[in-house]
Parts: sequence; structure tokens; C-alpha cells
Amino acid sequence: MTKEQHPLQALIKEYNEQKEALRKKVEKQLKPYLQSLCNDTVLAYRFTCYTPYFADGDVCEFGVNEIYAKYPGIPDDAGDYEDGYSSGYETEDKSIIEAIRAVNKAIQEIPEDFIQQVIGDGVQATITKDGVEIEEYEHD
Repeated sequence: MTKEQHPLQALIKEYNEQKEALRKKVEKQLKPYLQSLCNDTVLAYRFTCYTPYFADGDVCEFGVNEIYAKYPGIPDDAGDYEDGYSSGYETEDKSIIEAIRAVNKAIQEIPEDFIQQVIGDGVQATITKDGVEIEEYEHD
């Protein structure tokens, strides 16, 4: 005797199949999209993304942190962490500030679970027009 599958089981199977198909599409498109945000003003940018270990009693949720950009004229030892990448706060060049804001906005519009899935958790991503470099990132 064959036991019939409940309609909910079929829906769960379909959901998982579609979710996997969408994940593959996102994986194929996300890195090229991130690279496309580099231009003559934002030569490269980086961000960290991770799930915190402690959130003062709140749920620890994955997040993408502030964008730091490399732009023309910034020395390699300048920037917020003296690594040649800046949040843009120390420049008065409005075109640089606006370009960094545009990259920030574009990143914020991407669902974080897409970034977690493709870029990873506990990493620093550095993006240039030529590629995406992902390194482990130590955080508190």
C-alpha cells in the first residue's frame, strides 16, 4: 500500500526547489553587480559582514556594515583605518561623498541573506571592477 503525499509536502518540496534555483541565480549575478558599482570615482570599496556574537540580550542577526571606498587621490595610508579606504567623512569633495553614498544605497537594497549566502559570514569583502576578494574578519 502506497501512502499518498500530503499537499503540504509537495508545496514544501516545490518551495525548496525554487529557493535553490533562486540561490543559484543570485550567486551568478551578485558579484558582477557588486563589481559594476566601481567607477572613476569609487575605484574600489570594502565592507565587513557578520553575525555578532553578542547583542546585549537582543537576537544576534547577520548584518552588512559601513562601506569604505578607495577613490582617486587618497593615499594608501589614509582613511578611517589607515588602509587607503575611507567612509568619505574626511573629504569635502561632493562627488566622492555622493559616489560613496550611492554605493552604500545600492548595497543596502540587496537583501542581506543574499550577501550572506554569496559573500559569507564573518568576512571582509573588497570589491574592484576586476573582482571580489573575500577574507576572514575577526569581530567582537
